[in-house]
Amino acid sequence: MNSIPDGTMRGLAPRHLAAELAVPSTLLQRRAARARELMQADGLDGLIVPSKGHVTQYGDVEFLTGYTPVARMSYAVLTRSGRGPVLVVPTPADRWYARRLPDAPEIRIGGQGDLLSGADDLPGGAAAVLVEEGLGEGRIGIGGLRHLLPVGEFDALRRALPQAELVDAGALVSRLKLIKEDEDLAEVVRTVAIADAGFVAARQALRPGATDAEVGAAIRQAVFARGARDALIFVSAETYFLSWSQGRRFRNGDLVTIYVEIVGPSGYWVEVGGTVALGEPEPEALRVAAAATEAARRAEEHLRPGARAGDVARAIDAVASAHGLHAGLWHGHGVGVDHDGPVVTASDDTPLAAGMVIAVHPNFSTEDERHGASSVDTYVITESGHRRLSAVPQEVLR
Repeated sequence: MNSIPDGTMRGLAPRHLAAELAVPSTLLQRRAARARELMQADGLDGLIVPSKGHVTQYGDVEFLTGYTPVARMSYAVLTRSGRGPVLVVPTPADRWYARRLPDAPEIRIGGQGDLLSGADDLPGGAAAVLVEEGLGEGRIGIGGLRHLLPVGEFDALRRALPQAELVDAGALVSRLKLIKEDEDLAEVVRTVAIADAGFVAARQALRPGATDAEVGAAIRQAVFARGARDALIFVSAETYFLSWSQGRRFRNGDLVTIYVEIVGPSGYWVEVGGTVALGEPEPEALRVAAAATEAARRAEEHLRPGARAGDVARAIDAVASAHGLHAGLWHGHGVGVDHDGPVVTASDDTPLAAGMVIAVHPNFSTEDERHGASSVDTYVITESGHRRLSAVPQEVLR
């Protein structure tokens, strides 16, 4: 088990983040054009895409419009004939920020930002765009219909478009976001460097007697100072890493998982992490950690064009089975502007292709769930295989 010198990983020096963060208008135009091609193939006259300003929920509207919703729901609306994307936001404040984009879309206001009164009518604003285009009786796809759109919002859409056929367009949006372009990949790489800085900050703060809250705060300071917009931070010596800070003090003998999932300054989401030993953990804990690392390396053998997401998952499952271990969660998923496809499970047969970006995170436990460990990295699928983006070593660190 080796150490990495603090501050030597690439991209970790604090630097000014005043670089232009707006999405290039040409990239937004290409995304809209691809969306209309998919709409044509699926027989859709219009597309309504909702998002909220939270990690795992913000990306679809931002992907199409360049604007990030803040906490509340916003919509992007496109027509197959060429209108849009039209951005429907809940407040004048949202409109003010969206108008500052260099290539601001058409913007509508659909409420006052209230979450409880029911006075807001974002669905009505989205529907009005379609009615204006003569699509009140058209076939309209709704992104996020199964996993994101609240039932009340869907009911409001049905009332506003009583003659329209409303269908789920989640698969269309997923296909739209699968393959990243050069501009996307550059931002993913930049965001991974910020996440790596968070991992180094965790190592500097992690010692016996430190609390999970203190180490988590060190990560947050490092990544937010470098421009991160949002984060899921987990620092845990428990069997599974999905633990919010509890004020638990680390001890000699702990095997600590550090997970740094961030939304970077330009909206791209990445996952970086590793395992650190304090003193001498129990041999069984180290055995699980070694299996998680082995699983990551076996998974890498399938991260290439033509393989399928299910192949990656089955490689990880095979390692778990060989070591008599159990998985604590699914093995990974696509990332980009938010959570993307494919999902790394044995049932997902999505073919991998150059330009996909995938986070792979084997998470194993013993049968009695007394010991557990994880590995996580973000990869780009290339024409010849894959490229691992994080500089965090794939091994247990001291």
